[in-house]
Amino acid sequence: MVKSMLSRKFDHVIISRFLLYYQKTKFFTAPSVEKRSIVEMVINMHYNLDPSSVSCKSLFGILRVILSLNVSKCSRYKLENMIGSQLDQATLDNLLVPSPYGINYFYDANLVLRFLKVFIHGGTCQVNPMPVRRVASLIDLYIAEIAPDPCLKPSKFMALATALPDSARDSYDELYHAMDMYLEVHAEISEEEKLKICRGLNYEKLSGEACSALVSEQKLSF
Repeated sequence: MVKSMLSRKFDHVIISRFLLYYQKTKFFTAPSVEKRSIVEMVINMHYNLDPSSVSCKSLFGILRVILSLNVSKCSRYKLENMIGSQLDQATLDNLLVPSPYGINYFYDANLVLRFLKVFIHGGTCQVNPMPVRRVASLIDLYIAEIAPDPCLKPSKFMALATALPDSARDSYDELYHAMDMYLEVHAEISEEEKLKICRGLNYEKLSGEACSALVSEQKLSF
């Protein structure tokens, strides 16, 4: 039916609303296997719609649903690509997705890195600087949120901190505060790892206040 609606050039916003309503109503009584089939269909159909027809909030709503379902890798890939392409519209709460079973991290940092990869490869950085700056601010908030996680490895922290180009940030103050917090919690990491983390900062883009704090506390080194 949805394919017929598409062929007849129905408004994609209406089709998206229909799909989301269909998923919501069917989930009340459907067994787990059927739920998986429903949500995979909803994802696959959305993948054929105009990206602007579905909000980032709705996509994250679908993501929350599939956390407890063993959906196919193909469907998960499509959903992550749709979210990644709209990452500048996401909120911090959207990104705070619990890690999969068996992973020690509080939140799924690998998922956020995959979102960033999609966003960067979409070419948004070169076309319009505003979305990438919004994403940089969002990622700085996310890094600060996960920095106290005692299980978060330095390599994962650095992957997030350096995922975006230097031009994405006018100021590195928020990232500096997140790094300061991370190093305080992870005092046991090696000096080499601390140095690698410090290299993730552009000191020329730190405010005078942040530079003074950095020098006086001596927690990060130039």
